[in-house]
Amino acid sequence: MPIFEAEINGEVFEVEAPDEASAISAIQGSAPSEYASPAEGMGMGERISAGAGKAVYDVGRGIGQLIGVFPQEEIDAARQRDAALMATGGGMAGNVLGNVAMSAIPGRAMMGIPGLATAGRALAAPSTLKQAAAGGAMFGAVQPTATGESRISNIAMGAGGGSAGYGAMAGLGRVMAPQTPEAVRDLIARGVTPTPGQILGPTASRMEQGLSSLPVVGDIIKGAQTGSIEQFNKAVGNEVLSSVGMRVPADIKPGNEMVKYVGDKLDEQYTSLLPKMSAIIDDQFTSEIATIRQMGNQLPKDKARQLNNILQETMVKRIGSSRGIRGETIKEIESSLRKKASQYQGSSSADDQQLGDAIAESLNSLRALINRSNPKFAKELSNINKGWAKLAVLETAAGRVGSTEGVFSPEAFRGAIKAGDTSVRDRRFARGQAMMQPLAQAGVNVLGKTVPDSGTPYRFGSAALGGGLATGALGGMIDPTLAASILGTGAVYGTDIGRRAAAAALTQRPEAIQALGRGVYGLAPSAGLLGSGMSQ
Repeated sequence: MPIFEAEINGEVFEVEAPDEASAISAIQGSAPSEYASPAEGMGMGERISAGAGKAVYDVGRGIGQLIGVFPQEEIDAARQRDAALMATGGGMAGNVLGNVAMSAIPGRAMMGIPGLATAGRALAAPSTLKQAAAGGAMFGAVQPTATGESRISNIAMGAGGGSAGYGAMAGLGRVMAPQTPEAVRDLIARGVTPTPGQILGPTASRMEQGLSSLPVVGDIIKGAQTGSIEQFNKAVGNEVLSSVGMRVPADIKPGNEMVKYVGDKLDEQYTSLLPKMSAIIDDQFTSEIATIRQMGNQLPKDKARQLNNILQETMVKRIGSSRGIRGETIKEIESSLRKKASQYQGSSSADDQQLGDAIAESLNSLRALINRSNPKFAKELSNINKGWAKLAVLETAAGRVGSTEGVFSPEAFRGAIKAGDTSVRDRRFARGQAMMQPLAQAGVNVLGKTVPDSGTPYRFGSAALGGGLATGALGGMIDPTLAASILGTGAVYGTDIGRRAAAAALTQRPEAIQALGRGVYGLAPSAGLLGSGMSQ
């Protein structure tokens, strides 16, 4: 058997024993009574109390060592003297509890002192992973170091224990009760399924974006991202048609086809009312059109002439000398004004955009006149007008540079909303209150600002899964790991069913599990303190 030795207050003891714990016990038994183990003869409760007391003394010894009050010999002697106690379960448990108390109690006191509050929160009630690591590091820094030990090591262990404890409990809580951002929940409720990386947040999204540069796997991921953008486009179309209680059918493709469908449906709703409506030109309408003409004087001369010509050709000539307008004439005027407003508002020229705004104002004045003239249909007309206002934004986004065959990015949609804000200095947009702005912002925050360039056959849907399976089988002949990654990516990203299943797994739990998860998450600060205490 190996021979162990220990030096206690300058006297060397040797013993032959099968292991270190047995050797410690034998050495303490052979030492004079003044060197005997403090754990000898203690019950479980006494050992727990002694372990907790050691935690208190250790902090005092560590601080004393830092300022030069406790010599190294005393630290080493205390470490040897306490070894047998710390080899017992009661002593270890008591020491961990004592460490937690020695972090929490001073930390709570520091939280009420200006300038020390942040450090106090890290020690006593960390609310983030970084705070838990910082608190553990501070606690490790005041622990005594015996000969051969390192204070840097104590600090590192404290930081690691604090962050591990906090992170494990917080992670378990979030798995049980996912902290899904409001923007993600809003998009999912509208039929948009973000990719797993987009659901999990910026860090995971960046990692997913990095994977999208890989061969085959990256193409499948890009196809899924493109599919999310297409679903976002349909969500915008549904938002437009919601004004008249309609939705975009599943067989209508996002892009030019969808934009035309939405516009046609609003036209149909309006056309059905035309035979029942008429309008009488009143002083308010005349005054509003005169004001709009004056707005044109602030434009460059050529744009001012364009505005006058558009109003003359579109409205004045069609109305003629009569004070009354029939339904069919109203339809023609509305259609012409709406197309002109959308055309100029979608331009990259600031002057054209102002011209488009002036035309849109004349359209609003006409619609207000129709509402005043047809009170029986005020509700239906108001709903249709809301739909048209939203349609103008949709058409502007679909026509912007960067949109592909009418499929637009969330950023292009947000830009179209800003362009259509007629409030002073875009006040509604600046306050986040412009029409459909929350939907646009959710799209930008979760899906990103651009439409991914898939550029391969592995687009969203069955093609992605089929291509992934075929390529995965081929890759399996070369490298099984490659095959697994391709097949796994195809299953999660390659089909709408796979992406919906992944989204459900990341965002949905029964309410009872979520409630329990929220409770578990609330224990993360305590777990951080426990991890910090155990690390020492």
